[in-house]
Amino acid sequence: MRIGLVIVLWISSFNLNAQVKVEFQLCYKEQLVHLNDTIINPLTQDEWVLNTFKFYVSDFEILNEKQESISSDLTRFHLVDFENTQSTSWNLKDKQNNREVIRFGFGIDSLTNVSGAFGGGLDPVNGMYWTWQSGYINCKIEGYSSKSGAKDHSFEYHLGGYSGKQNAFRTILLPVKTADSLVVQLDLEHFLNSTNFQEVHHIMSPSQSSLNFVELLSKSFKL
Repeated sequence: MRIGLVIVLWISSFNLNAQVKVEFQLCYKEQLVHLNDTIINPLTQDEWVLNTFKFYVSDFEILNEKQESISSDLTRFHLVDFENTQSTSWNLKDKQNNREVIRFGFGIDSLTNVSGAFGGGLDPVNGMYWTWQSGYINCKIEGYSSKSGAKDHSFEYHLGGYSGKQNAFRTILLPVKTADSLVVQLDLEHFLNSTNFQEVHHIMSPSQSSLNFVELLSKSFKL
């Protein structure tokens, strides 16, 4: 009886201390993409090169079938910066293994935005804070496109906004398919193929175009 109790306690302790790795990746047509790669649409021969791609992930958690949180993340806000590979993955404390759904915020919520600048991943030194309007950039994408209307074929998309109809924060829910690791891919196919780079090549403030891009990106996450 005592041995059985020890085993149960050991298993319980193991579950409480278990961890799962969370990783974010960029892809195009299910192929991994890295910064400075040349991405080509095989149908149109359009080309893109990304030299900056970073966004905020907030309140990442795992839910069970009852929609109860079964994970614990000591860091509320992660700046996923594909120029810094260490920022694209982290370990999450996982209380159980009956994972059903992951949930996270794409961007920074309005309450945090109106609370001023913070440190850590939210430090303005990371280049993700609009000092002129006191708000965070949820997602920053910069690079070059063969179809860009800019003279140098560049594009810059600084996507954000937190007030009223300009709120660019989105909650992402994805069903869990594996128990080993959580690899979240942001598939750029729809975003790149449907964006009119000729007309819209620079977004530097909250706008309807910014919201349209946020909608495209928020629907492009998959697990």
